[in-house]
Order: sequence, then structure tokens, then C-alpha cells
Amino acid sequence: AWRNPGSAAPVVMTEAKWGTDAPATYCTAKTNSQGCVPEIGYSGVPSASSGSGFYITASKVLNNRQGLLRATLAGPSSTPFRGGTNCVMSPAARLAKQDSGGTSGPVVNCSGGYVVDFNEYIASGANPALVQGATVWVQWWSRDSGFAAPNNFGFTNGLRFTLGQ
Repeated sequence: AWRNPGSAAPVVMTEAKWGTDAPATYCTAKTNSQGCVPEIGYSGVPSASSGSGFYITASKVLNNRQGLLRATLAGPSSTPFRGGTNCVMSPAARLAKQDSGGTSGPVVNCSGGYVVDFNEYIASGANPALVQGATVWVQWWSRDSGFAAPNNFGFTNGLRFTLGQ
């Protein structure tokens, strides 16, 4: 076991046991009105039974803006949409809206972000088709008032993952 410098206690290193392919990003994010490219990310392991612990994140999004995660079992997409790319096929569920937070005040920058525990969403029973072996495609959407309508939206790239046990 590896030991932390200055400590007698060993640190046990573990690795995720996926049981399926690790999550992977795909598709193209839309550069926002501040010149940033929002990014989708994750931590943890997607599980049909754990109830928590798989976090899907968005970073480099505009501060203090409403956004939501769209999720589908229908497959990936790469369709031009509102000045960007829609990365998930319809039908897609829209998870609860969130505020991106970040720097407060009138300054608009890319300090916002979003996070959802997708395993909690599975455990809620909102979609009974979210079972072990199901492949899910997700993408964050947000508001971007720096672009004129109908292009006043921001999009991350997409994330694909398969649910383990």
C-alpha cells in the first residue's frame, strides 16, 4: 500500500469497476456568447441500483443562468439546433431546472456550472426503462441571452454511458 508522506497510515488505492464501458463524451458543444466552450463531465459510476453517486456536471457555462440536463435512451444525435448542436435524440426527458451560480452581480462570465446525481434520478423511478444495461445519452442546455432569439441557448457536448448493476 502507498503511504501518504508524514503519515503511518496506508492509503488504499482502488479503481472503478465499471462492468460496462466507461462513460464517453461525443458531439460538439456550442461556444457561448462570452467565447467559452461549455463542457460536460462526470464522476462516479452509473448504476441502476445504487441510488446515488454518479454526478453529471457542466462547467464553463454562463453564470446565473437557468439550465437543465436532457437525457434519452433513443440514441445520439448531431442535429443543428439554435446555433449549436442537439446531441440527444427525441424523445428526451428534461431533468429539473437549475441555476448555474458562479460570479454574482451584473458581470457575465463563464464561472457557472451545473451538477445532477443521475443515480438519484434513476432511483426516483421517473423512467422505469433506466435498468442495468441501458445506454443513456445526455446533454446540458442553458440560456444565453448574449445571442438573439432563437439562438439564445447554450449547449455542452454530450455524454454516453451504460448503466451497471
